[in-house]
Amino acid sequence: MKIRYYLAASAAALSTATIFAVPAHAQQITTGIEGTVLSEAGEPVIGATIEITDTRTGNTRSITTGSTGSFNATGLTTGGPYTVTVIADGFEGQTIENLETSLQGNTSLAFTLTSGSGEIVVT
Repeated sequence: MKIRYYLAASAAALSTATIFAVPAHAQQITTGIEGTVLSEAGEPVIGATIEITDTRTGNTRSITTGSTGSFNATGLTTGGPYTVTVIADGFEGQTIENLETSLQGNTSLAFTLTSGSGEIVVT
């Protein structure tokens, strides 16, 4: 009789644990940098190269813009400072230095490139 009681109690405990399991929430420990690259006429710059450098470690990630001129770099270490450089054929490049990121979401940037000789403008 006691064995049946223990088996019934065990089965009830397992089913209750299965029904009321607490969902696990992962902690976000990385961040991202996203944005757009447009020409001075407001057109998307397709194929622009964005280099994101973690100045603490020297690690650089290169990505290119898509058909809408947008880019998205995820999985970056939170903090910084980062240096973000945009280069595109037929345009002057741009660099943003000392960019800090946080866990509050991706850092959004907007670049407007002017036609030029390919020099890089640092901001």
